[in-house]
Amino acid sequence: WASLTDQRREDTVIEQLLEVCLENGILEGCNLYQLEVVTRSVQKLDMSSHVELTKGVGEQFLALVVSNGSKKYIDVSPMTTNEILRWPILAHRKNKEIMEAYLGAASLLFAEDSFLARCSVGDLANFLWFLSSAHTFNEKILEGIGSRLMEPEYVDACSPKLASRILATFTSLIESEKHSPTESLIQIKQDLFHNYGGHLLSSSLSPSEISSALYAYAKGNYLRDMGVFDHLVSLLAASRHECTVRQLSQSLWSCGKMMAWEGRELVQDETDQMSKAGPPYVANAENIAEELSTRLDELSPADIAQIVWAMGKLSIRDDLMHSRFARRAKELSACLNASMISNILWGLARVEYKNEEIITELTYRLASPDLQTSPKEAASVLFSLGRLNWRDETLFYQFSQKMVEQIEDTNAQSIANTLWAFRAVHLRPPQELLDTWAAEKLGLMSVTNSYGNIERRSEK
Repeated sequence: WASLTDQRREDTVIEQLLEVCLENGILEGCNLYQLEVVTRSVQKLDMSSHVELTKGVGEQFLALVVSNGSKKYIDVSPMTTNEILRWPILAHRKNKEIMEAYLGAASLLFAEDSFLARCSVGDLANFLWFLSSAHTFNEKILEGIGSRLMEPEYVDACSPKLASRILATFTSLIESEKHSPTESLIQIKQDLFHNYGGHLLSSSLSPSEISSALYAYAKGNYLRDMGVFDHLVSLLAASRHECTVRQLSQSLWSCGKMMAWEGRELVQDETDQMSKAGPPYVANAENIAEELSTRLDELSPADIAQIVWAMGKLSIRDDLMHSRFARRAKELSACLNASMISNILWGLARVEYKNEEIITELTYRLASPDLQTSPKEAASVLFSLGRLNWRDETLFYQFSQKMVEQIEDTNAQSIANTLWAFRAVHLRPPQELLDTWAAEKLGLMSVTNSYGNIERRSEK
């Protein structure tokens, strides 16, 4: 029925076919090829609402993989595996009950070196995509796939599209904040960039592939071969009118992040002209920002936070663009969380763009009782307001109190930024914050402050 693309698909017929599949143990009798046919048909008919069928296919797939374990999965085709794993990720990746069987089967197969040895570079790239999309981190599996990809025949057979997928997915898995990768995995990541980055020096990449690759370079902190990064930014800037705002804002963020990794600071000379010593991607980043400023209605809260932060990091001082993004941030203020507001204020402060209307709106949002703020975010907000010389006494003391209440999660940098911010706007730092941090973190009995002069006494 799925192959009859020119025929009208009656829901009643599809429902009857589903009933047949789900009744009388039909799925339990399917072999791997038949499961692949069912999966491709379900995908073509876009039957995402029929979760029972997808669940049943996954359970039978796992059963067949387990039964073939004694033969090291010699009867399991990598191509068939890719076809079967694709649909649940596209339609049900957040449904743990459905994904459990598919993840179980994938974990068994991907951990077997003899199975990986039968895979093409495209198969391995798709397996990484599956793991990344399912947010599944397994150190042994990643080391196995990564090591296999380092073999010359895989590198030579890779296309630009697959190179982008490999670097983006591998990086997303090991650079997640939820995991701490081993030195071995970090080295494999670096080697993958070194071996596959050259494939990205192509003009055949789509905007999605370009933005994914840029994000991988920025997230992975890969500073060697910066010519590849410059080339990708140039490609994206040239095709910016065809890109989605998500691709553009993510790529602009990537440029800002690379600037941060490089440790560069763009400064203005006496004639108020930007120094020409910046990296080549800055000029293209400005073109990307300009394109985004013409598509304000499409920008999400996450987009606007990334854009303003990146413009600050790249020292893009264009008041017209900043005024447009500030206007959009004001429209979205009710949807902004503390992290987003912190990034927006940091970006504005970095280029010294003081717009009273947007700052008032953002500080009003920050004072909302429903907004959860971490000590790091609170300190960043105060530091940015200090740089903007924005004195909001109520907010300053409110945020310092948040830090007192979460003193175990407050680090020395946050304390230092907060003290600097209070002095910048001529407010006395709260004694309770200093005393609490000194007692909890330094083991001191008290801290007396005389507007910047700190006297410490130990418990002894």
